[in-house]
Amino acid sequence: MAKFNKFERLIASQLHKHPFLKQMIKSGYQRLLYIFYKKNYKWKGIRELQSYGMVNTETFWGYYDKSPISNDNKHIAYNESVRSTKNKPDDSNYIYLKIVDVNSSKIVFSEEVRAFNWQQGCRAQWLSSTQLIYNDYDIERNCYVSKMVNLTDQSLNMTFDLPVYDCFKNEFAYSISFERLMHLRPDYGYRAHELDNYHLPLNDNDGLYFLDLKSGKSELIMTFTEFLHILPITLSKSENIIHKFNHLMLSPNGSQLMFLHRYYIDGTRFDRLVTMDTDSHRLRLLADDGMVSHCCWYGDNKIIGYLRHHGEDAYYLIDLSLDNVSYERINELNGYGDGHPSISSKGHLITDTYPDKSRMKNLILLNINSRDVHVIGEVFEGLEWEHESRCDLHPRFSFDGKSIYFDSVHEGKRQLYVMENPLNE
Repeated sequence: MAKFNKFERLIASQLHKHPFLKQMIKSGYQRLLYIFYKKNYKWKGIRELQSYGMVNTETFWGYYDKSPISNDNKHIAYNESVRSTKNKPDDSNYIYLKIVDVNSSKIVFSEEVRAFNWQQGCRAQWLSSTQLIYNDYDIERNCYVSKMVNLTDQSLNMTFDLPVYDCFKNEFAYSISFERLMHLRPDYGYRAHELDNYHLPLNDNDGLYFLDLKSGKSELIMTFTEFLHILPITLSKSENIIHKFNHLMLSPNGSQLMFLHRYYIDGTRFDRLVTMDTDSHRLRLLADDGMVSHCCWYGDNKIIGYLRHHGEDAYYLIDLSLDNVSYERINELNGYGDGHPSISSKGHLITDTYPDKSRMKNLILLNINSRDVHVIGEVFEGLEWEHESRCDLHPRFSFDGKSIYFDSVHEGKRQLYVMENPLNE
């Protein structure tokens, strides 16, 4: 693997605070390196791959925190685009959300969707073996909504007045302003809503939202003003501070919500990792060292994430079960850099890497108990896939842990792939 060295990683970490500058420098540097490190293959793995979708379309699932397969392994969902995903989505674009019967390969649900991005799709997620929820745009009301699909009883299909970010079964969900995301981080925002005259709401008019999936009622449960009163940031002389929440993830039992608080001071970015008890709304600040990237729950009281702790960027296992939160560096993943981790019920962690000097990305399996590391695949991403159109692998397990799903462009177009978990016994 043509890894980036310590000096290169140091430069990247310093540029992390200036994402637009980092993007420009990174793009030019990668093009130069690719000339010298290009490999003669685009996929190398220890298991065969199966792809989904038709020849003349592109398919993808989205983010790493949700699995496309239902928990009974009977249906798989994916996003399908009839247009090339090399370009940014625009306000006239749409995709299709499709649900397929695994045994018969029959499409049992297909719907046009206008609230999406290439990184997360339409935030589709299984609520049960027969219920799936996803985000969409209501043209008549000019707002984002979420829609619940019931495969066994279509009379139970529902539309909610709030888009969802993460859900606990079919009981409740949390969300944020996707307009704010579009304004501050378009990779994860939606373009269907008119933004020409959009102004960020005041801190006491926006923040964290709750949606009751039973009643359909939603509310703003914590504003940025309230949040900052509880967890204030380091004082700054600048008044030009902009806040956002992102990457909401509920613990498996629904008792805690993990999310990122990101803020910009005169354009410089700072990250914090926070949890909130879903009953009491008690907040807990877990990381405040400037950089938090991708995280996942490991059970109900532990988190694994790539973040900065005491100045060191690495994967850490964070134990929340104690009054004093503990941090254990996962040294076996040193050198791979940032990725998108998720965990199976059997204690296997799957993550990926960003493109190295040869534009290859690795799929990495870690047995959390033994700490054995296995590189199970190398995947190519061409230089034309960059910025918002990049295709992170975003690996994730099936609910039983037997299969691994990921998105890739190594065959020249975006496709959803599945492979057998080689550690499955």
